[in-house]
Amino acid sequence: MEIRRTQGFPVRRVLFQGNGYRGYLTLKCLNAVICGGSGTEAWLHARAYEGVDTARAHGVYSEGGGGADARAAAWGLTAYDSFKRVISDPAVHIVELLEPMPGRTDAALAALDAGKHVLMGAPFAWSTAQAERLAAAARKQGRLLMCHENWLFYPPVRKVMNLVRKKSVGRVTGLRMRTIIAGQGGWDADLNPRFKAAEETAPGTEPDYPAMLFRDAYEKLSLALRLFGPIEEIHSVSPGAPHGRGASVITWKHRAHGTYGVLETVLAPDMKIRSAYDPRDDVMELTGSAGIIWVKRGASQMRQEPAVHAIRGENRFAYGNLDDDWMSGYAECARHFAECAANARNASPAVSPAHSAAAVAAAEAAARSAETGRRVSL
Repeated sequence: MEIRRTQGFPVRRVLFQGNGYRGYLTLKCLNAVICGGSGTEAWLHARAYEGVDTARAHGVYSEGGGGADARAAAWGLTAYDSFKRVISDPAVHIVELLEPMPGRTDAALAALDAGKHVLMGAPFAWSTAQAERLAAAARKQGRLLMCHENWLFYPPVRKVMNLVRKKSVGRVTGLRMRTIIAGQGGWDADLNPRFKAAEETAPGTEPDYPAMLFRDAYEKLSLALRLFGPIEEIHSVSPGAPHGRGASVITWKHRAHGTYGVLETVLAPDMKIRSAYDPRDDVMELTGSAGIIWVKRGASQMRQEPAVHAIRGENRFAYGNLDDDWMSGYAECARHFAECAANARNASPAVSPAHSAAAVAAAEAAARSAETGRRVSL
């Protein structure tokens, strides 16, 4: 693969073979800059572009500048010392904005105003008001705006969506999800030898537990909305989780399908989880009128078995041919957004700002329910 510049755009010449033809295709290649985020999260987003033909990770920006220099040196990218430089650089086409990043919503609005396509790290926003401002700005500027939804692009989950759509286990009436976020383990060098840490976490740094809970709620409720449509009401309890221990439990009911959902998020600071990525374990169970579907894992390697199982009557299925590397969800999301951005006039991202705003509203309602102890209607 070769990268050149044509009419101001970098382009890639990709070898194509098939149907008796062998030659090169010339594809517009957009430059993406990864802004904010922890060192591990930024690495995931930068590496996601490795297999993408229509875009590449070009640079990094981090508040304070020092983090950007370290990341750029470790990952072979360009360091930007200010966000203004990022959005004023004509060589930059895609701006990714990850959490944590101070003033991220205002940064997204500035990037859209500068004519950049914007990919937001989850959650899309921290409030419905912020989400609506972002969606309105994207419509006004005619630029693409999408939230990076790893779960919606993770191949095992895509398989589950297909099974639900085909009613492979009948009409699904129950969705149960459980997340364990451990305090130890993760980023195992044997499982993920390619990971290059750019900076060390400062000793004694306390995780932002409320933000972790909100993000998990946002991602899982976004998936529930994609599967079963609008949520009618939601209820949540989280007695100890905001302080770093215990569980947060969210229950909800979907309006059209009459499907009920449960999300249990457990913070376990003393647990160690073996994982190539973050030390967390995710499982999902969908119960239908004629069978059950399970997603056995996401980021962790706690269970060595196919990621998706299903049972219908006496028939049991294990889908072992899926790409269940957690990184694949990041790569598929980056590829999809880059292809949409390269053909912005005729393409719309699969995850619309309206969908992401609905997920923010649901997560916000869950947080409000946990504070008041009451059900919240949506």
